Amino acid sequence: MEKIVSLRYSSLVLGEYGMKLDSTQLQHLAKLSKLHLTPDEERTFLGNMDEILDFLSRLPAEEASESDISSEAGVRLFEEQVEYPEPESLFHNVKHEMVNDAISIRTSLSA
Repeated sequence: MEKIVSLRYSSLVLGEYGMKLDSTQLQHLAKLSKLHLTPDEERTFLGNMDEILDFLSRLPAEEASESDISSEAGVRLFEEQVEYPEPESLFHNVKHEMVNDAISIRTSLSA
């Protein structure tokens, strides 16, 4: 069973070090998070940063610990697949051409 080690990265909680997040750092974090912030959202976020960091500092610190991934327990990767009784009925609404029991979809790249 795969293990995950969860750590609290206190160096990311900038408030503990008296640091202020500037616009360049915020844009970098937004890019890493795949967020597209408008200039108004950036100003609002930077204005509320002290409250956000205060909230993060009040969250309980989680010590380094190992925990099992239990979400994989119900997955049976090597279970034999059972044939569907009427496979043709699965495709009766398909508007594309069937080729070798597969749906053939023309794309814009097809000639």
